[in-house]
Amino acid sequence: MGKEHIAAITDDGRLFTMGTMEDGKLGHPVIEQSDEQKAQELARYKKEGYKPGGLDRSQPAVGFVEGVLKGKKVVSVACGDKHTVCVTDDGLVYSWGAGRMGALGHQDSNSQAEPKQVEGLSNI
Repeated sequence: MGKEHIAAITDDGRLFTMGTMEDGKLGHPVIEQSDEQKAQELARYKKEGYKPGGLDRSQPAVGFVEGVLKGKKVVSVACGDKHTVCVTDDGLVYSWGAGRMGALGHQDSNSQAEPKQVEGLSNI
């Protein structure tokens, strides 16, 4: 569990994340919403009694992490404040989210919106 997001592994090894979407820490693909879609979502939330945060988001807040993880079995996951890291059953490590000060292990400080393999870490 991170500061504003959580991750869970299903029985079949799929990774599910939910929470706030800043910095790409959920690992969901970017989905742009039109102004009309944002207005419809706001109306739906108000009708159901929710008080949403910023609806100007570009990513869903709940869903399965796919991309390079699609078809892989996740065996371990950890959430930092603004990033997520997982290990697959083939021993590979993937990370995504805020990359400040090299937090993702990709030898740079770039943020990643979707999982990226951490080179040099394998057979974990």
